[in-house]
Amino acid sequence: MEQKSTLQLSAKPMSIDPVFWEIVATKDNNKRPLSFRLFGAWNVRTPPISQVEVADNSLDAASLSDTIVQVAQREFDRSKLGRGLEGFLSKLQKHDPDNPYLAAVVCTLALLDRREEARKVCITARERNKTGGFLVGARTFVDLALDWFDKTEPTRH
Repeated sequence: MEQKSTLQLSAKPMSIDPVFWEIVATKDNNKRPLSFRLFGAWNVRTPPISQVEVADNSLDAASLSDTIVQVAQREFDRSKLGRGLEGFLSKLQKHDPDNPYLAAVVCTLALLDRREEARKVCITARERNKTGGFLVGARTFVDLALDWFDKTEPTRH
């Protein structure tokens, strides 16, 4: 039996969660500590940027900790390419259309002011009976997002 630890590095633009919280009417979450964006119940999950296995069978706790920090730094440095919203969206869209990152896709498209595309993503998800991973009462994230886009439609002259 092999002993190993798996290190996953995740990151997302900090602007994603506030858009999500506005859509699901939990804007008070903006006042919570930053750790809430990762560990809270009402936040947007994203795929790991990288996943690395570390053999830990011969390492003591301090050595394992040092190894994890070194690997995390290396992977974080590698991830610098494509860190903008467009790069983030591109990585999200590589997943299956019914993936658990639908809320992240919709919020990112909203931040990029690609509202029509975000609406289409929501409509397609609704047609496939996908919720976006969140329910508020009987309303899905998809329903709430479509309503939010209607309510926040930019004024046209």
